[in-house]
Amino acid sequence: MNRGCVVALVAALAFAALMATPPVREEIRWRSIAGSPDPEAFHGFLVRWPHGRHRAEARLRLEQTTWAAAAAADAPVLHDYLARFPAGVHVREARARLEELLWQEVIKQRTAAAFDRYLRAYPQGRFAGAASAQRQAVLADDTVFAAAQRQGDRAAYETFLANYPGHAREAEARAVLADIQGRDLFDLLAEKKVEARATGDDITSVSLKLRRKVHYPLRVVVPVGTFFAARDESAQSMVTVASREVTLTGDDWESASVDVACADLHLDIPSDEVGFTIRRAPAQRELQKLMPVLAAANADQAVRQAAVWILSDDASYEDLGTLVQSSQFNAFGGTRMINAPEAVRALQLLAEA
Repeated sequence: MNRGCVVALVAALAFAALMATPPVREEIRWRSIAGSPDPEAFHGFLVRWPHGRHRAEARLRLEQTTWAAAAAADAPVLHDYLARFPAGVHVREARARLEELLWQEVIKQRTAAAFDRYLRAYPQGRFAGAASAQRQAVLADDTVFAAAQRQGDRAAYETFLANYPGHAREAEARAVLADIQGRDLFDLLAEKKVEARATGDDITSVSLKLRRKVHYPLRVVVPVGTFFAARDESAQSMVTVASREVTLTGDDWESASVDVACADLHLDIPSDEVGFTIRRAPAQRELQKLMPVLAAANADQAVRQAAVWILSDDASYEDLGTLVQSSQFNAFGGTRMINAPEAVRALQLLAEA
């Protein structure tokens, strides 16, 4: 190898060694990103050279580029800027921009809840006076309640109450929501929000017809122990053995079948021509106490009927045998339904009641 080649090789090796030193690599990287608008370039530089000679410049450029991106962006980016630079040059601007963004959102929503959110965040803010004034205005605005009425369902009233706490029609909205969620039949009858009729069906059920008298869906709860007093003296009266819920969504009469037990052993099974007077509870106090116990025990039909007849008619075991199940092969009589196990269980539930 001649002298010139040796010199060139040595020079190349020396240059390569120089380029491999950390200060030189830092300088090369810095010059490549110094004019970049990307905050992540400066973040990566500081991670790689946290104590390098360009660290101060890199931190300044990191803040500048982060703010440039945040100034025209949404709230999450501004919050990110404040988290990364709590003592930064643009902190006041960032906070002012966040307040302005929130106010724009609040004005767009224009609900009492939105104004409350702004006032909690900025009680002494630039828009606090306007927020308080507009909050009072929307709480007296009847059109927002009328909108809930037009939609008329549970979601509409729940949204109204969430968006306008303290509204002049709040109590009315809560009352409507309670009706939609479910109210006792007799409370709704007393408030003239529903009409009710009942006729016979068979020994285990009553045909109940309901019609709402309000403009919104109504869930009617027929409670355990509701008493259907037969208007025909020869027909049996009935008492509900389980609660029943009926949702009324239209303006016409709607029908529902209600599970009952007969409370008059020796009278006729009511037909669909027999009407009932609907009462909250039987006159017999012992029977009032019994019905919730039967419902909670989830007793079968035979046990429930036995327990009711023992109370209502002082029925003997022989009397209980009048409840039979007929078949297509036996037109006369049938199979006894209340046997010794059912009678014993009925007596146990009576003792519990």
